[in-house]
Amino acid sequence: MQPTHNPVRDGADLTTPAVGGPVDPTSRRLDGRPETDADRRLFDLRAAGYHGPVDPDGHPVMPDGPVSVASTLRAAARYLSVHGWCQGCYYDPAATSFTPAACMVGAIGIVCYGGPVDAPAQQFDHPGFADFEAAVAWLDRYLDGRYGDGQTPYTAYDFNDAKGRTAAEVIAELLAAADTWQQPSVAHVDYPHEPGHLYDCPACEATCHCTPTSTQCVHCALQGHTDTWLLPAHAIAARLGLDQDGAA
Repeated sequence: MQPTHNPVRDGADLTTPAVGGPVDPTSRRLDGRPETDADRRLFDLRAAGYHGPVDPDGHPVMPDGPVSVASTLRAAARYLSVHGWCQGCYYDPAATSFTPAACMVGAIGIVCYGGPVDAPAQQFDHPGFADFEAAVAWLDRYLDGRYGDGQTPYTAYDFNDAKGRTAAEVIAELLAAADTWQQPSVAHVDYPHEPGHLYDCPACEATCHCTPTSTQCVHCALQGHTDTWLLPAHAIAARLGLDQDGAA
């Protein structure tokens, strides 16, 4: 969890420029930098007593019912593309802003809770917990189907913290999981086969099953893709205007 005090208004020298820009003594940001439009909206909402989820631009998310899993995952992908990604922790421990770089699960937590919280998976009494739990559960299921070995569950934590992982890959899989969640459930044919590699199997043909260690899946072969195991990260990262390392 990030510090809750404001070092600027707790006695810091206001004549010393903050890293990356001048100090603004009226700023409510932890680093004292001038507030962006998104910052102002967020702080005004908090001051008004609203503690629900907000989008990356600081607008409240006020659905008539539970936020859809797809919406949550897409918002998390957007958050990472704007504020940055990290490994080994929910949020960048060196961050001093209310919008720190986050891991895959940390970004989902920020979307559902309206900001960084300690132990996002244990916020059982928070109004956003049901949306958080639903999004992470589906993401785990999706990633386990894509990368798991069928024995040990493969989770979002495993994917996020894998050696050599990139921000572009994380963002890509969040968006792909969102797209898959909206697709009708399709079952594999009742015949022994490796998922994603049997023609005329509705489930194999419905979505991409490629991984860095696999051959091209039938879905991508039917779509005419080449170098397919790279396509999900490259294609979606390109759609976001990112390079392979997640930079804009």
